[in-house]
Amino acid sequence: MNQVISIKRSSERAQDSKIPHRGNRFFKLGDNWYFTTREGFSMGPYDSHELADKGTEDYLAFVSRADPKILKLLVPDLQAVQA
Repeated sequence: MNQVISIKRSSERAQDSKIPHRGNRFFKLGDNWYFTTREGFSMGPYDSHELADKGTEDYLAFVSRADPKILKLLVPDLQAVQA
């Protein structure tokens, strides 16, 4: 499975806790694995928990290096999320 999509669950709203509990960022839906981001998105699908874990590492590396203009395109209200 090469295509990664982002799913915003109905329970993940911007007005909810600004920094969600990070107890377990991985979840399985059907046969696929996903991870949640601090910004409130679910990323996946991945074929295994291990691939989802690697996806988390890749996502964090991208976010830490991305130009702020690019991040703003992905998450328009990023400043509110990080506050």
